Amino acid sequence: MSTLLSKSNFIGISKTVLDIFHKSNLTTIDDVRNNEFSVVEKTVNELQSTNYNYFYWLALINRCSDWFWYIKNYAYNSSYNSPPPDIIVCPLGHNIYIDPVITPDGNTYDKNNLEIWVKKFNKEPITSKPMSMDDVIPNKQLKKTIEFVRTHRNY
Repeated sequence: MSTLLSKSNFIGISKTVLDIFHKSNLTTIDDVRNNEFSVVEKTVNELQSTNYNYFYWLALINRCSDWFWYIKNYAYNSSYNSPPPDIIVCPLGHNIYIDPVITPDGNTYDKNNLEIWVKKFNKEPITSKPMSMDDVIPNKQLKKTIEFVRTHRNY
């Protein structure tokens, strides 16, 4: 029996990526191994909504691609280095945080990604409440965690 795609079997995979895989009928390693990435791209294209901009979807498709190829390779070689855990990946840019900051609503983003967002929309990305960059504070603990992970993994 093939390994199920789940948060417990693939530490660091986000619920969003798992949901997209499951909506693409990819629920096991064998499903991934026996399909092409185009099934995931098709699902993401079908899910695009006006609530998010083009760059959100582009970043999400890249994140799904990272996980797709990791899982596909994992099926043959369990020592293959996994993508970075989603906890250290900015939900706006889908890149590893460089300078994580916390908004007044408690959400964390990479400072550069948030600056671009706020300059364009003048609001918090998740809650849509008005905000400025003067409202954010550094997320020092997350930054230390990322530094620790980077020294112990090849990210």
